Amino acid sequence: MDQNAFLHTICAHPDDDAPRLVYADWLDERGDPLGEFIRVQVELAKIKPSHPRYGILRDRQLDLMLANVPRWVHPYGMEMWGVEFRRGFIFTGTVDAQALVNDQPWFERWPWEVLRLRNAGACLEQMLLWPRLTQLKKLDFSPSRLRDGHLRRLTQSPYVRTVHQIRSIELGPVIPTRQTVADLTAAFGEHVHWSGKDR
Repeated sequence: MDQNAFLHTICAHPDDDAPRLVYADWLDERGDPLGEFIRVQVELAKIKPSHPRYGILRDRQLDLMLANVPRWVHPYGMEMWGVEFRRGFIFTGTVDAQALVNDQPWFERWPWEVLRLRNAGACLEQMLLWPRLTQLKKLDFSPSRLRDGHLRRLTQSPYVRTVHQIRSIELGPVIPTRQTVADLTAAFGEHVHWSGKDR
């Protein structure tokens, strides 16, 4: 298998540790520290803080992150905020939406679960055509301050309307019209949330 095949399998089975550990072995053979990082985080996820190895693994995790995270999240640098790793891979972070649109293949390397988007309004239509949206557990537009027209486009996205895993779509402080409230409710039911008041 090549790297893309490993990553495809991992993203297709995000709850299964086996593909991650097979990939970790493959990375070890090539001297890539991501392999050790995957194994460290997979083991940490399985043990309690009282376990004798917990402190050792936490220290090693920190060492690996300090040495490698800037390279692992390249090329986006400050266009990504609050990135968190789980079981060796990025699973959540805040991203400038244009970065996603410009390089979807890079984002598809990671089994994202939670994606928070900044400045999504300017490229919303392109972003909503990303098939991987169907695999997210939470999609958060709160940093984007979407307008009513954006919300209507959101309800029409084939990849958001057909989600199976998504548990929450956060819209933040938006003020949808009554018709848009009806459309959002029809499309997403109890999974969609916003903090404004409908009018």
